[in-house]
Amino acid sequence: MRLWQVLLRVCLRVCSVLAVALWLGAGAQAQPPSLLDRARAEAGAGRLERASELYRQLLEGEPNHTVALGELADAFESAGRWREAIPFLSRLLELEPNNAPRLFALGQMKSWQEGERADALALLKRAADLAPQNPDYRVRYAEVLSWSADHRAEAVETLRSLVASHPGHLEARRQLGRILGSQQKREEALATLEPLTSRPGAEADDFMVLGQIEESSGKMSAAAAAYRKALERNPDHPGAVARLAEILSWSEATRPEAVKLGVVNSALLIDPVVDERRTLRLGSDDREEGEIINIETRVGARMNLFRKCDQFGWFNIHILQFRNSIFG
Repeated sequence: MRLWQVLLRVCLRVCSVLAVALWLGAGAQAQPPSLLDRARAEAGAGRLERASELYRQLLEGEPNHTVALGELADAFESAGRWREAIPFLSRLLELEPNNAPRLFALGQMKSWQEGERADALALLKRAADLAPQNPDYRVRYAEVLSWSADHRAEAVETLRSLVASHPGHLEARRQLGRILGSQQKREEALATLEPLTSRPGAEADDFMVLGQIEESSGKMSAAAAAYRKALERNPDHPGAVARLAEILSWSEATRPEAVKLGVVNSALLIDPVVDERRTLRLGSDDREEGEIINIETRVGARMNLFRKCDQFGWFNIHILQFRNSIFG
């Protein structure tokens, strides 16, 4: 066979391969986006209702689609509608019972629901047991434990163990210091917190806890000083504003500053659109029984609501009610 014939055959084969590749590529481009892709696009654009419809359509045909279950739960949680996320997380965990991050997420949500603490603790403990390398899970488990007087000793021991094994874990020290302070164990509480408040990069949350420890011991001047240090680091820290304003409101001399703090921080009112976050847990000193109250039915318009974002990206709601002499 002559050389030109060989070259011609090679060229024809190359052209054939390229033609097939182009045809396949055109066919792939012509395929419409899947339900999952469309749902993701709607969720990414902030159109949750439409995204929810698409995810649900997908789940009608594939009820065990774990990706859709997880993404729909995440979308609801991100929008503050965590109650709507619970059924999808629950279904996901039926399919993936050892998914520690999902167990933790559902445990947190359950802890925010009245009457669900036992389930919350079981979920959080399982997450912590499945992922012992993640101390965050056990810290949260200990925090929920501490809400009940019957389990507070266990919470303290859990946190002491965590601080011993993870001395640099900030939230473990804060939680332990806060609980010890509420138990009138001031010296141990201060010693636990001292590595945080003395470090060059001390944060507002560190001094917030210091203020709570001092306040639990009846040392109001020291508590106010700690809250002021918290506000030096974060002028908009809602917890520090709330506690400092209340302490200042007790004295006629400092009451104007208390009122000013309340007015300045009225911008920290929780977004009324996020209905599913309109629940609050009373301050740490009052939550022994974990009383949950509904803002719309139990809290008047004269109360300022303050929110504090914890390390897990969720909101603990604190309230400040000035004395009648301020509100009238």
